[in-house]
Order: sequence, then structure tokens, then C-alpha cells
Amino acid sequence: MPRSKTEYIVIHCSATRPSQDVDVRTIDRWHRERGFLKVGYHYVLTRSGELQKGREEDETGAHAKGYNHKSIGICIVGGVTQDDHTVPEDNFTDAQWYELKKLITELKEKYSDAKIIGHNEISGKACPSFDVQEWSLKNGFIKPASITTEEEKEIINNNRKKIMEEAYGRKTE
Repeated sequence: MPRSKTEYIVIHCSATRPSQDVDVRTIDRWHRERGFLKVGYHYVLTRSGELQKGREEDETGAHAKGYNHKSIGICIVGGVTQDDHTVPEDNFTDAQWYELKKLITELKEKYSDAKIIGHNEISGKACPSFDVQEWSLKNGFIKPASITTEEEKEIINNNRKKIMEEAYGRKTE
């Protein structure tokens, strides 16, 4: 079924160990075993940074309950510790980060109003095992909030003073 709008770009992880370099075919098999028609994601980024196509971009995904009809799903392979698959870990490779930024840049050119979010922002899961909003800010996809009121400025200044006092053990003016 075609997707009529793209309001979100949802970033996921495969919740696999860093030694497991799975690909879109493997995830497709896993999803079919769970009763899906095919892989639920639109894109998969392997450990080597290879971008693999899942579903067509205009196709409804199967990756984020309640959001599939209005989002594109990206899965980054990895996301849990080597020793315990239940422990989330940001263990993605430089190649994956590079390709993710490149892909998000391309998607934002097509879907400029789409909000970039992590699966954990709309579910009770740790997926994708990193703070997507922090990453988006660091990579220029979102702008920091501006301070607009005198009250906000005062709060920031008071916090800055408190931090300096704690760090250096002296009062600041």
C-alpha cells in the first residue's frame, strides 16, 4: 500500500552484536518469520556502511507501530553489546555514521518537513541505542532552541554560575 505522507524518518538498530554483520536479506527473513510480507525497513545500513534498499520509499513500512503510514524506517546494524544482547550499546562504525548522515541529507532534501526521530522516542524500546536528537543537532539537521524570554536567560545564567561555583569552588559574578 502506498504511503501518502512522510512526517517522520525513524531510525532503528537491528539489536545485533557488533560481530554480526547482518544484511537486508537476513532482516527480511527474520521479518517474514514474524509474519511480515517482507523486510519492514526502507533502508538497512550494514556494519561496513553499505546502504541496502528494503521497501520502496513510497511503500508503507512495518517498523514503528502507529507511524508506518507516515514514516520512512532506517535500520543500522548493531546496537547491543557483544556479551549480552539485552544491553543496548552505541557501537556503530564510522562507515555507518557517514552513510547515515548522507542518507538523512538526501531524505531531508525530498521530505524537508519530516522529523528525524529514534524508535525509542515512540516506543518503550532502547532502539536505536543512541540519542537521535543529539546526533541530529550535532550534524546540523536541527537547530538548537533559542532563548527568547528574560526568564529563560536568567535560568541559564543561574545554572552557569552554579556550574562555575561547583567546578572552581568560588563565587562568580
